[in-house]
Amino acid sequence: MKKTALLLLFAAATLVTGCDFFRSLAGRPTSEVIAAKRDSLTEVARLEAEEQARLAAAEQQRLAAIAAAEQFSRDSLAAEEEIRAAKIMVLTPEKLKGLYRTELDKKYYVVAGSFRERPNAEKKLRGVQEAGYEAVLISFRNGFHAIGAAPTDSVTVVLSALKAMKAGKICPNDAWILLNDE
Repeated sequence: MKKTALLLLFAAATLVTGCDFFRSLAGRPTSEVIAAKRDSLTEVARLEAEEQARLAAAEQQRLAAIAAAEQFSRDSLAAEEEIRAAKIMVLTPEKLKGLYRTELDKKYYVVAGSFRERPNAEKKLRGVQEAGYEAVLISFRNGFHAIGAAPTDSVTVVLSALKAMKAGKICPNDAWILLNDE
């Protein structure tokens, strides 16, 4: 009878408290501790997955930036080759004895005209601006005044602008490119 009572007590304790009572007596983790560890591991796995996704996105951005830079280089080289093949003159301010009180913000300018007389240059400047192009009057130490149009830092953009200006009869066929390499 004592064995039966003891078995019933054991069965009742197991039903009421589950295995946790006996686990705690044995010094083992209870189901609550196990669930907390599982939740902790799940959170760690989630954080690791987020970090992996962030790193993958950063790598994609880096690869896209590299691809864009490579494409820009290819386009620039092709534009420079086209300029050489078309024998478009590219001059620097130094070849024209330097600039006279003119500061240029961009690397390339389409020279839509060059004049010895300033009023003629100012008239051409107005015409280029009226055609919708950004333009500046550039004075050189050699006494000439040039109309620098479509200022840009990209050789491909300046070549496109030169073609468009020639097609629109905004500049002569012998228009050239000013390279401000200072």
